[in-house]
Amino acid sequence: LSHDLGRRFEVMTFIEEVAVVSASQSHAAIRIETPPGGVAIQDVFARRASLAGQVIVVRGRVVKANKGIFETNWYHLVDGTGGEKTSDLTVTSGQDVAIGDLVLAQGILTTDKDLGFGYFYPAIIEDAQLSVEH
Repeated sequence: LSHDLGRRFEVMTFIEEVAVVSASQSHAAIRIETPPGGVAIQDVFARRASLAGQVIVVRGRVVKANKGIFETNWYHLVDGTGGEKTSDLTVTSGQDVAIGDLVLAQGILTTDKDLGFGYFYPAIIEDAQLSVEH
């Protein structure tokens, strides 16, 4: 019972410490196993020249979704690898998944994709097939 708020709560959670972290620190806290035959996200960026034009498979958590842009869905995947500019891989797909989903993404890696207006992707998987994992 909270006398100050004038109501009863079924559950109360007390938080002793809160920290503000950067996006890269948050992504680093995620640890997702690279799929068999797949590539870790940091390695997609590190090996992008040799992987360009090839079908690759990555596993990652959807941390951002922009749906219905240029008639496709744009997702940002992280797997806990990489640094500030190599931890977040953009994937486009016609499939609908949600923020927080763990997905297996398979598609052709495109490098140095410039859409203009400041949208440049050193590495992007376009038209990916997505499988939500549980």
